[in-house]
Amino acid sequence: MALTNKEIAKKLNISETSLSFIINNKPGIAEKTRARVIQELAELGYSHLLKKEVATLSKSLGFIVYKRNGKILSESPFFMLLMEEIDEKARAAGFNLMVRIFDAADSVADEIRAMNGSDISGLIVFATEMQDDDMEQFKGAAMPVVAMDNDFTHLEMDSVVINNKVGTFKAIEHLVGLGHTKIGYLQCTTRINSFQEREDGYRKALGRFGLTLAPEHVFPVGFTEQASYRDFREILANNADLPTAFVADSDPLAAGAMRALLEHGIAVPDDVSVIGFDDRPLCQVIVPHLSSILVPSLLGSQAVDLLVEKIQTPVKNAVDYRKIEVGVSLVARESTRPVAKSAVTTTA
Repeated sequence: MALTNKEIAKKLNISETSLSFIINNKPGIAEKTRARVIQELAELGYSHLLKKEVATLSKSLGFIVYKRNGKILSESPFFMLLMEEIDEKARAAGFNLMVRIFDAADSVADEIRAMNGSDISGLIVFATEMQDDDMEQFKGAAMPVVAMDNDFTHLEMDSVVINNKVGTFKAIEHLVGLGHTKIGYLQCTTRINSFQEREDGYRKALGRFGLTLAPEHVFPVGFTEQASYRDFREILANNADLPTAFVADSDPLAAGAMRALLEHGIAVPDDVSVIGFDDRPLCQVIVPHLSSILVPSLLGSQAVDLLVEKIQTPVKNAVDYRKIEVGVSLVARESTRPVAKSAVTTTA
């Protein structure tokens, strides 16, 4: 009797997702693990599951996931959502995709020297958690480098990023259009470049409508849904003065706060409205469905396009670089509605 993929994965001591990546020859799996699984599949008589490559590609692009502290990427691996798109785009351009995870504690210089002597033609660096000094280490790369999800404003380098400020403006514009004038901010306690841009964007957008972000309406909460729930529940227990609407640095923050509000007897959206950011799948799972700012998947394909162009047309001078911003849009769902007639107050 033939085994299912789930049963095979359990027998090989890997996840079903990892098995799928290996069967379909997708990146994101350590080569040692890939080799072991391929061998064991053969021993089990399941080699026929492996997809054969149409052609062997001799050139490669490197996709580097850089973890400075791991708090953001480990809990919400956005890069995994982009992986297949980046891989398909790279292969269409004639390149394999080599995936590596760098830790801030690693010797980046040694890693780059090793890549300089390989068939890797260029690097995409997933830079969500990185700071300027982290990226400076990549100056030793003897190939073009494109940063993704961090524009490194003060560095002369290529980058592809989300247009956070347009997203935050759309969120505030939507809430103001619903009559909200007391708008609070769910601020992630782990700060990265994107979150800082979103905070700046919220403040500027409020100013465009003659409003301000009151200090008492900034609520610091943890990054995960569970951490946000825990922190916001404590805020509510202290009888905080609540606004009539919230914008959040990300969807998990918004989801956790919504759970705490519900437990405290405050209804979303009847009493308060909430908007997240990124439009992750959880937005359509939680109840009420969460309004959010949609980040399109073409972030990855834009990075590949820019990198391939740099490989094919080498730069002529140090200032020949581009910083590309990918547009976003508002997805309005059930978590926002016109402001209630009476202001929200908490109870002990």
